[in-house]
Amino acid sequence: MIMKKATLENIDNLTQIAVESRYRWNDNEKDLKKHIISSLKRKGAETYYLLKNNIAVGYIVITIKNKIADIDFMGIKKKYQGKGYGKEIMFAIISQIKKSYNQARLAVWARNFTAISLYNKFGFYVYKIQRNNYPNGDAKLFMKKELK
Repeated sequence: MIMKKATLENIDNLTQIAVESRYRWNDNEKDLKKHIISSLKRKGAETYYLLKNNIAVGYIVITIKNKIADIDFMGIKKKYQGKGYGKEIMFAIISQIKKSYNQARLAVWARNFTAISLYNKFGFYVYKIQRNNYPNGDAKLFMKKELK
């Protein structure tokens, strides 16, 4: 497997991952594409994608500010979920950012137990809960990991 830095040239692959991961379940493909383009153009943001046999299976977006790396999004195509690709992406990104940054942070839907378990395995812990964050009343968990 190979992790590569994404550019606007990769927009179709990244959009397909987002569509198939169902991370932003209310968004249509056009809105997802706009969201990804915005991430690719945002100052301080970096996007990486994971290739397996030349197939883009997942991607991650991080934003860097003040020695902190915020993981803004991570998605794996549905048919590749539960097969270790999330671990591959997290391992690669943590290995990369710990060289230069003091802390990694992320936010996750409180009912996304699979993602929370993955983040816990990498040493992330909940430091803040935002109740009633989503339209259905669900909470958002803010997690972080010290890197130095």
